[in-house]
Amino acid sequence: MKIILMLAVSILLLGCESMKQKEYAWQKPGSTNQDFYMDSGQCKAQGASVPGMALMQVVIVYSNCMAGKGWYQVEVVR
Repeated sequence: MKIILMLAVSILLLGCESMKQKEYAWQKPGSTNQDFYMDSGQCKAQGASVPGMALMQVVIVYSNCMAGKGWYQVEVVR
C-alpha cells in the first residue's frame, strides 16, 4: 500500500513539474538595463499605438519591435 501511495505521489509531482510555465528574458549583447528599458518603452508605445488592437497583436508588435532592435529571448533557468 505504501509503495502505491509513494508511486502516486511521485507521478503527481512529475506531472506538476512538467506543467510549469517557462520564463523568458530579453537579452542583447553589450546592452545595459537602461538600454532595455528605453527600447522596451518604445516598443510598448508602438504596440499600443493602434486603438482596439487585440492583446495578441500587441504582443506580436512588441516582440517584433524588440527583435528589430537586436533583442532576443532566452529561457531563464532557475
